[in-house]
Amino acid sequence: MKSKKKYIIALLLMLVLVPTSARRNEFREIKQDKNITYLHIPSFLTSGFVSKKIGITKNTVTKVKGMHVIQADNTKGVAHVDKWFRTYIDNKDAEPLVSANQDGANVEVYLLDSDKRINKLIIYSQDKDESCVLIMRGKVEVSDLKFD
Repeated sequence: MKSKKKYIIALLLMLVLVPTSARRNEFREIKQDKNITYLHIPSFLTSGFVSKKIGITKNTVTKVKGMHVIQADNTKGVAHVDKWFRTYIDNKDAEPLVSANQDGANVEVYLLDSDKRINKLIIYSQDKDESCVLIMRGKVEVSDLKFD
């Protein structure tokens, strides 16, 4: 009887902990690649992040609950980031917002969980020499973004 209780407790713990650890590990592959730079910016540090190039204003930033930045500037890293990004987008069923291609440079913007209170905005840019993924978590209003 005691072994059944231990088994049930162990099973319940696995059901609770596995989804949490899976979320934490979605960037594990990227973090381990020496050709890629990975940066996590928690919500208390996002207040100073503003980008004129992408059009991220202070109004947008106040709603951000954290960011992940993934960057590569060599051929191996760029290929790995692109492969990882495509898998990430496919697995998350992201909604495409904007896609642009000019002079060999590609920029794509996606939104995840657009009908929820917390969502993710994903900005991906890539050319032959460099790629970058910016994932912003929080209530991101598309109307707050401006693309020049």
